[in-house]
Amino acid sequence: FKNLAFTLSFAMRADETASAAKLVAATPHYLEAWGDVEAKKGMFSLVQPTIRPLFNTRQFQECMLAWTGSTQSYHDYLKAFWQENILSGSSWSKALHDGV
Repeated sequence: FKNLAFTLSFAMRADETASAAKLVAATPHYLEAWGDVEAKKGMFSLVQPTIRPLFNTRQFQECMLAWTGSTQSYHDYLKAFWQENILSGSSWSKALHDGV
C-alpha cells in the first residue's frame, strides 16, 4: 500500500484501510444505498434504500459509473441490468415489492 503512488479507500469510517490510503471517499450507510445480491446460485434479490442519504456521499458503484463516463445513476443502471438479465418478463416494481 505504501509503495503505490495513489490509493483510494471507500469507507464509512476511519478503519485500518482508510487510515493507510492517501485519499478516502466517504460512502453511504447500507440503509441509504441500492444494490443486489445473489443469496445462492440463481437466487437474486434487490437491496433498496430505507432512508434518504443523510450526507453528501456517493456509493462506490456511482463513482465507477461516473469514471466510465456514464451519466446514469446507479439506480437506473441497476434497473436496466435487472430488466435485461434477471427479471425474465416480470416488472421492476413487482421485483421491488415482492423481494426474494
